[in-house]
Amino acid sequence: MVAAHSDYHEEEDEGWGAGRADVLSEEIRAAHTEMARAQAKLLRLTCEYDRERYWEADGAHSNGEWLAWFLDVNTATGRDWARTARRLQDLPALTDALAEGDLSYDQVRVVARFAEPETEETWVGRAQRYSPAELERIARRYRPVTSQESEDTHAGRYLRYRTDTARRVVRGSFELPEDDGATLVKSLERRVALTSARDDPDAEHVPYEAHLADALVDLAASHIAVDTDCDRATIVVQVPVTALTTESETAGPGGWILSGPPISAETAYGRDRYESRPPLFACDARFQTVLFSEDGTARSVGSLRRSVPPHLSRIIRLRDVTCRWPGCERTSRLHVHHIVHWARGGPTTTANCTALCPRHHRHVHETGYQIEGDADHTLTFKRPDGKTIDIRPPPPP
Repeated sequence: MVAAHSDYHEEEDEGWGAGRADVLSEEIRAAHTEMARAQAKLLRLTCEYDRERYWEADGAHSNGEWLAWFLDVNTATGRDWARTARRLQDLPALTDALAEGDLSYDQVRVVARFAEPETEETWVGRAQRYSPAELERIARRYRPVTSQESEDTHAGRYLRYRTDTARRVVRGSFELPEDDGATLVKSLERRVALTSARDDPDAEHVPYEAHLADALVDLAASHIAVDTDCDRATIVVQVPVTALTTESETAGPGGWILSGPPISAETAYGRDRYESRPPLFACDARFQTVLFSEDGTARSVGSLRRSVPPHLSRIIRLRDVTCRWPGCERTSRLHVHHIVHWARGGPTTTANCTALCPRHHRHVHETGYQIEGDADHTLTFKRPDGKTIDIRPPPPP
């Protein structure tokens, strides 16, 4: 009897739960309809406010900017509302569909971008069958792009960046017209496809976003390396003289990028600070080192160098084929490294330059590994403790 009584209550609870879910779902739908109705009213009022340009009295640059400030919403949200409101003033059927809850705001904002007064009735009926994501795809095909919109989009392009000194990174965002954005995306994706090593066992564990970041740096470094304006296309590294005479790792950063973030001693001039090595990040770009005294006075300015000319870089990569490090067969994103650095009189020749993958290039610059010899013939690779790892001739032609 007890077991039967328990089963009865389980069935009753399950039925009550299902009923409660139905009640909640209907209340959610009703609340969303009220929200859509309020959104339609907000857009009508926004359109009138924009038409009279009342937002200018508060010093705003646009109605969207004013909405973001006045309503404490994101700037992107304010601009989106302002754009949609302007479009809806000529689309009353679409506005009514929003107010009656037949379409969500996410559906309306997309349809408003391409519907015209003579086609809006048709699109109100069709839009109810599509999700916002599906409507976005339709919008790309149907939305007409006026010359004014094209000019406005071009005028609104931007790229912003800032240095996060706490994390020692540079962060940023950008917005481009669709055609320019497609050019950028295709260039980065192509670079990733060409340089993401299929023979690199670590590649599959690296996020795709990291590959895109590498591709962007590669493109930038390649461009600055061939720029003929030495004054403007040079990475300047500021190094305090104390960094060259202090052994403590807590003595502070090894240097600073001019108008940029601090960098470690190893990044600035290699593990052996008395070698005055050029920074790793500038191996395929143009760089210059400026030595500062304790009072901030510039003591000396290093020679302006571009590590490896493009034609020589091609010859070295063709000769080495892969990273020359013992056991490494990576072929992608190869850097050209000076065996004897130019700061120590090393020439930029095929004999003094060799191809290294990013990982092994960093080993040489930052963890104390060494390379000796003639790259056209035989190279000797040594660990930080001085023990020889291997002796490697160049690969056969």
